[in-house]
Amino acid sequence: PYCHIKPSTIQEVATCKQIPNKFRCVVRLKQYMPTKLEEFAQKRDNDFVYMLKLILTDASGELPVLLGMHGQTFFNGISPADFAQNFTSKNTLSTFVETITCPDAHLDCCLLKYKSDQGAVRYQIFDTAIMA
Repeated sequence: PYCHIKPSTIQEVATCKQIPNKFRCVVRLKQYMPTKLEEFAQKRDNDFVYMLKLILTDASGELPVLLGMHGQTFFNGISPADFAQNFTSKNTLSTFVETITCPDAHLDCCLLKYKSDQGAVRYQIFDTAIMA
């Protein structure tokens, strides 16, 4: 939905003084945490929610990014669940993770730069879907 917006580099996102702000970036996934698929979602108030930290990189640098409430969109509709028990969803999720961790894979994603309640600058993925 944001194809008309010129992509920003990670350095441009990191140094932008206007907070909150939204960006479109074309990046690679360097690392994700937790590393076990079974731990991608955690139970909160009787529901499962995605709780991941991604390290995104491009030629200008790298950026730690959170993937939470927009995780279901990111993983193309896979609902957060107890992936240790839900093997069908875990296998589908595994396919998406393999796709985005390929050495030549680029993510065209939307990032939100904001301040947490404690005043720390954070970054979060939104409105981004991975097609496997």
